[in-house]
Amino acid sequence: MKIEWGTDSEVGQLRAVMLRRPGPEIECRPADLAAWNWRQVMNPRLARAEHDRLAAAYERHGVAVFYLGQTGANNPNALYCRDMLAATPSGALIGRTGVACRVGEDVFVQEAASGLGIRTATITGQGTFEGADLLLLNRRSAFVGLSQRTNAEGVRQVAAKLKCEGVDDVTVIHVPEVLTHLDCMMGFAASDLAFLCPALAPPDAIDALRARGYRVIKLDDIDEVLTGFASNAVALAPGEILMPSGNPRSAETLRAAGVRVIEVDISELLLGCGGVHCCTAVLARDRMN
Repeated sequence: MKIEWGTDSEVGQLRAVMLRRPGPEIECRPADLAAWNWRQVMNPRLARAEHDRLAAAYERHGVAVFYLGQTGANNPNALYCRDMLAATPSGALIGRTGVACRVGEDVFVQEAASGLGIRTATITGQGTFEGADLLLLNRRSAFVGLSQRTNAEGVRQVAAKLKCEGVDDVTVIHVPEVLTHLDCMMGFAASDLAFLCPALAPPDAIDALRARGYRVIKLDDIDEVLTGFASNAVALAPGEILMPSGNPRSAETLRAAGVRVIEVDISELLLGCGGVHCCTAVLARDRMN
């Protein structure tokens, strides 16, 4: 089946993703875990088993899974593929990190994407950008996070590149320092349904969602969002999401709002401060608009 690369939303039927199964890069023991942005060293065997379950969950839903087969020996966070690739309507934006342990990942990811025939664009100069700071609302609108990982020049370049693809309604969201990326703050379940923890989201982010016709589901358990990555979920289709297990209050809140919730145990992968959305570089979704 021929795949139409790219997406115009976070919620269209998911068709293809890129994943990085944790390799030898997670087996070394750093002197300073904070330099990796990890809470704790992962057990490689458990991490790989969980990642296999994540891939299997996608495949059970008919999603084509492509793997990033190579990365640098000093890139322990390469498994969080979303940071280095964010799908756009015509292809993908490649991340440009300012974090030492992630330098070089973009080269491998761009190589892999180009090998699949995906049209890519990059950030240059003083700009930094990680893909988890870009969320596409629809064919014309997007949120871009100004965060620890995406600076003002990166935001400017992302907005300019999106405008060239017809996405001219770009809202900049300031991501609180307690969160690494925008996708740790909010997620989407349908074209008019978003979810977030109001205690962690700036009021203007909620206002921006409502101004665009979104109903906002409030996830009130801060611990589930901060440590369980409850909002770091991926829509498999409109009204259906894949999220980390171990977040019972958040899952129940979403189900009560009519969302079909599928849970996957990635508790070991969470030790590196990334959830389902972080692990998943979306390559293709059905167009919503």
